[in-house]
Amino acid sequence: MYIPKPVRAFAALIIALFMLTALSACADGEASVTINRNGSADMNVKLLVSSSALEQIGRSDLMSRLIDRLKADGLNAAPLQENGRTGLTVSKHMDPEDFRHNAALPKGVTMSRTSAPGFWTTKEHISVTVDPAAMMPTQASGAVAKLENLSPLLKKFALSGFNFDLKLTLPIKPDSSNADHISGNGRTLTWNIAPLQPNTFDLTVSVPNIRHIAYAGGASLIALIALVVWLIVRVRRRRRKQL
Repeated sequence: MYIPKPVRAFAALIIALFMLTALSACADGEASVTINRNGSADMNVKLLVSSSALEQIGRSDLMSRLIDRLKADGLNAAPLQENGRTGLTVSKHMDPEDFRHNAALPKGVTMSRTSAPGFWTTKEHISVTVDPAAMMPTQASGAVAKLENLSPLLKKFALSGFNFDLKLTLPIKPDSSNADHISGNGRTLTWNIAPLQPNTFDLTVSVPNIRHIAYAGGASLIALIALVVWLIVRVRRRRRKQL
């Protein structure tokens, strides 16, 4: 399975986010993706972490290094300072043509897609699973193992400072999903990210078959015109008979 390079760059950002969680258990932010009706997409990320937490783990320059890497991958990235926290914002607009230049899915990410064609719509089912532990580089695996070995209560406390959501807005309302929250007239799906266990994003959407609808609409229009013409001819014939 393949994804465009800019999306892969976003995956690098998520990996860094999980590393921060494993090392400091402190991160706050949101990644939002808006799919437009013309097939383009707008991606935006806002991430904030405690400045003191970065200093404690010896990674005070992590954000600036991450920004440089994201810019090199063609994303718009900028530093962010807010209430004693440091972070970044990332944005990228992708046209339909961008999805033709593919890159392999990163390690720890699996994706499945099935289609059920119909006359009026095609039902698309998409499932993406992100396994943070599998995405982690070797140098962070020890910190992950330590967090995993904590008791449930201590683990919950350690991760209490982690709040990160994935928000997906679609041009049409999906049939179903496993989103944690739904808003925007049913078109916006929000998932709360779990940093140390696999996250599965699942949705089913019925995509209109525009060509079939156009054909049906054209046939209906022709039938309507034919009916109007027939009625006009019929009325004229009646008038002639009356005369």
